[in-house]
Parts: sequence; structure tokens; C-alpha cells
Amino acid sequence: MTKNSSLKHIYKKTNIESIDRQYQSIENLRNELYQIKKGNCELNEVSQIFYKLIYIKTHYFMQEQITLAKYKYNRLSVIKAIHKVFIDKVMADREGIKPNSKKFCIKMLNFVDDWFVDYIEINNDAIKFLISKNVK
Repeated sequence: MTKNSSLKHIYKKTNIESIDRQYQSIENLRNELYQIKKGNCELNEVSQIFYKLIYIKTHYFMQEQITLAKYKYNRLSVIKAIHKVFIDKVMADREGIKPNSKKFCIKMLNFVDDWFVDYIEINNDAIKFLISKNVK
């Protein structure tokens, strides 16, 4: 059981466009994993999930790091570390991508679900910082 097994909406809109898109993308992925978990976890679905996880890292996380660096956020290393935990786990579990890999889907859903709850808490300080800099 994950910390947030109900799969409800777990973040509040920040009014920072790039962060809100990032959070929505992660939440969409959580919902997609939940739907796939209820099915058979076909190989093409699992592969698409893997690539979406990588996209979150390469697009949204990098964008957030660049923005925080631009405004000289002093806890950038903390954000980078939590981003690294995400991608390290995804890459470590990529071997689980096999036809009908329900185990992979469940593992990724549980991981993304728990990670996202923790990430929102950790990222709150960065959000407050960006708001103080009038980032939209």
C-alpha cells in the first residue's frame, strides 16, 4: 500500500506555469499507471510509460533546475538529488519491462505515487522561492 493509494489529486496549483505542467504530467502518469495496472500491462503500454518517465526527467526536471539556477536558489542540490532518485529508480527497474509485466506497472505506480507525495513536500520551499521572485 502506498502513502497515497487513493490516487486522488494531490497537488495544489502553484501558478508557476512550468511547475504546474510538471505536476500535471506526473499526476497524469500516475493515473495512467493505475489504469494499466487494472489491465494486463501490455508491453507497448509499459514501454510508453518508461519513455514518459524519462521525458519527465529530461524535460520538466531540467527545466525546473535551470529556472532555480537562474534565480540562484540555494537549495538546488536538494532538488537535483530528489530528481536523481527518480531517474535512478526508473533506470534500475527498466529491466522489468517485459510482455505482460504487471509487476513492473505495480512497482512503478507505487514508486511514482510515493515519490510524488514526497517531492511536493520537498519542492514547497522552491515554489515559495520562485513565487517570491515573481516567476510565472
